[in-house]
Amino acid sequence: MRASLIEGEGVSLAKFADRISSVDTTQSGLLAVHKGVVWENDEEFLRAIAEQTPFHVIPSTDGPVANVIDDDHTGLDRSHRSDSFDWHQDGAAKDRIPDFGLLYCVSKGSSDNITTAFTDTTTLLGNLTPEQRALAEERNFVYVGRHGERYPARPLVDRHPYTGEPVMHVGDRVELPVKPGGIPSLRRDTDLTTALLAAADASLVYDHKWQQGDAVVWDNHRLGHARVNHTGQPNLTRKLRRVWLTKNPQA
Repeated sequence: MRASLIEGEGVSLAKFADRISSVDTTQSGLLAVHKGVVWENDEEFLRAIAEQTPFHVIPSTDGPVANVIDDDHTGLDRSHRSDSFDWHQDGAAKDRIPDFGLLYCVSKGSSDNITTAFTDTTTLLGNLTPEQRALAEERNFVYVGRHGERYPARPLVDRHPYTGEPVMHVGDRVELPVKPGGIPSLRRDTDLTTALLAAADASLVYDHKWQQGDAVVWDNHRLGHARVNHTGQPNLTRKLRRVWLTKNPQA
């Protein structure tokens, strides 16, 4: 999978915000990686986003900037664990998911063996067999919260809001009910998702090994991502900061 390396190292995060202002949302699949970014403070970055870019920050339950610390003692929230975390899109519980995600590495800690993988769902859909594609098209995607709450359904195979390309919603806790009027399938949901994600071979996956100062921005509609613990060892602590961005907050 192609990942575009933004030239230059050691710039301030405000400068990095200025660079992502040129993102063309008519070309989906963005995965931009920049090395050696300096994050002075949250306020400066949020001000730069507001003043220098066409994007808006979407707060999560953790606020505008989320501190993601991989530490197995932090509770039930899997975003703060060090074990592997299946393919998902950020903000799946929202009415509309964020357009872009941004992760910044404050400290890689002892987590050399924990990476973040990205996969291209548009190309994945194009690689499915006709049977697999038909099976996916007849399903809805329902995100299930960690306490069992179910969020409104959206089509499993959807359209990118800016390009119109087919994209697939992915999540770590989901139900995939047949659309109203559809023909129930004999396959279980787990069989379906396993078959679909099996199509994400190595050529569709970019696996990012974090270093302090790395900043990664990705198209959250087209790209799914996952946390991969390559050793299975717990407590491989690292600290990331996460921001969700949207181009049209009223959509």
